[in-house]
Formats: sequence, structure tokens, C-alpha cells
Amino acid sequence: MKSISLILSLALLLCLQVNGQQPQLVKLWQTDSVFKVPESVLYDEKNQVLYVTNIDGTDPWGKDDKGSIGKLGLDGKVIQVEWVKGFNAPKGMAVHNDILYVADLQQLISVDIKKGQIVNRLTIEGATGLNDVSVDSKGIIYVT
Repeated sequence: MKSISLILSLALLLCLQVNGQQPQLVKLWQTDSVFKVPESVLYDEKNQVLYVTNIDGTDPWGKDDKGSIGKLGLDGKVIQVEWVKGFNAPKGMAVHNDILYVADLQQLISVDIKKGQIVNRLTIEGATGLNDVSVDSKGIIYVT
């Protein structure tokens, strides 16, 4: 019985020690402040880049055709501030099969990543402020 109590006590002590450690953030890099009202960032594993939505303009939900998508290297270096233009106030993004899907007010906009061009605009009737996008392994797109 003493050995079971000792083992349980040691296990509890170990748990308390591990759980007592505070997670720490370490700053790896900082980019220049050149993006135009950045709202969201998405890591593209295949292309090893980060996409940044630029809302631009004064109204984060405004329909002003000032929005864009920028590209950022994994080292923090800006590749292109306005890689793809033609958005209003882009928010969340998702990647599937070399297509970047972007939530933009009432539209889900598809960008061909290889060409860096908008290839489709799907207007969601009744939507007033699409905010984020997710795609599952089957290619089903979810938009909030």
C-alpha cells in the first residue's frame, strides 16, 4: 500500500510541476508596417508563404473596392503588399487544391494561387458580413 501511495504521490507531483509551467511566446520576426489594415493571415504549407488580407479604407465592412491580398515570406519579409486586388473588405481565408478562398462581405471569392488572379465570385444572398472560411478534406467549403 505504501508503494502505491508513493507512486501516486510522485505522479501527482510530476503533474503539478508540468502544469505549473507557463507557456512562453518567443518573437521570431516582425514585418514592416506596410500592409493596409491587415485583418487575417493564412499559412500556405504547400507554397511556404503567408497570405494577408488587406481591408484598407476606413470602414472594415465597407464596400469600397480597396481591399487586397498580400503575400509574406515565412521569414517576415514582404513579398507583395497587394498580390491580388479587387476585394472590398476581405476577411478569413482557406486554401484547397491551389485555390485561395476569401470571405469578402457578401461574396466568397476564389483566387487561382498559381496565376494570382480572381477566378470566381460567388455572391451569398442575404449575407451581410462574411467573416471566415474553412475547407474540409473533401473540398466542402464552410463560410461564416
